[in-house]
Amino acid sequence: DLRDTDKPDIVHALYSVAKYVLQELPRVRQLAARQQRLTQLQHGFRVTGTHSDTLNTVYEPDGEFDGFPLYRALGGGSAGLYYDSEASNWMFHPSYTEADANKRRGSAYIRSPTGLVPLGEHTWKCFMGGELTDGLITLSALSEAEQKETEQKAANRQHEARQQRLTQLQHGFRVTGTHSDTLN
Repeated sequence: DLRDTDKPDIVHALYSVAKYVLQELPRVRQLAARQQRLTQLQHGFRVTGTHSDTLNTVYEPDGEFDGFPLYRALGGGSAGLYYDSEASNWMFHPSYTEADANKRRGSAYIRSPTGLVPLGEHTWKCFMGGELTDGLITLSALSEAEQKETEQKAANRQHEARQQRLTQLQHGFRVTGTHSDTLN
């Protein structure tokens, strides 16, 4: 049984608890996102369904932005996925830079109040041709075997590209258009 004289104390206690929870919420989000990176996403994830071939790739953990995990395209690609803690959104950027992230720039985003990367198929907001549209994008966590297979394929593609450049160089080249007769 509550007496009327107890009610102000209870209201004050509830207010204090609510204030504490709101203050700690950003830290709880960060911890949840870091835990997800160490468990579900330790081997990266595959993205399909975006409006950009640059974004439809495999991502791996690559440091942090603003206390949250940062994910970059496998093998040093330019695409990135970062968390905008002010808006509680995960943001894709085809050419991620910290400067763009600080300006909250991206080409697709999804709200995530928990701070967790939204695995599975979800509707993201996508910027296409200057307009904001809905797009179904799928994020699938990779197993260790899938990660190794993807890394091997990327290494093979890099090796083949190097071999092709070397073959082209072996056929020689000619320098023209210089101001020196020695080089022409």
